[in-house]
Amino acid sequence: MTRSEPSAPDVRPEQEALFSTGAEHYTRHRPGLPGPAEHRFPVARSWTFRHVLGYLRTTSFASAGLFRDGARHAAFEADARALLTGLTGQDGPLVEQAAFRVLLARRPGITR
Repeated sequence: MTRSEPSAPDVRPEQEALFSTGAEHYTRHRPGLPGPAEHRFPVARSWTFRHVLGYLRTTSFASAGLFRDGARHAAFEADARALLTGLTGQDGPLVEQAAFRVLLARRPGITR
């Protein structure tokens, strides 16, 4: 998708910053140069319960060090496993649908 100016409510702050730098104005007045463009790359990842619990251990909000003792952390992981089992069945898989967004543009005065 190529945009010449932000006009939709889904415009994100980084897009607003890009358009306010004048990149869109610069490329519009330079024949042959593309304007700012957004590219989306959809991905799907499969997670097992073991992967989810391993990921949670690396976060700042669910790592083992945040619990007073090992028993509380073990109880947390058991509760998480029970919740995930209720959502997907025995051991998943849990499928995460995501998209990476890449916003490409040229800055004024920069040529290659």
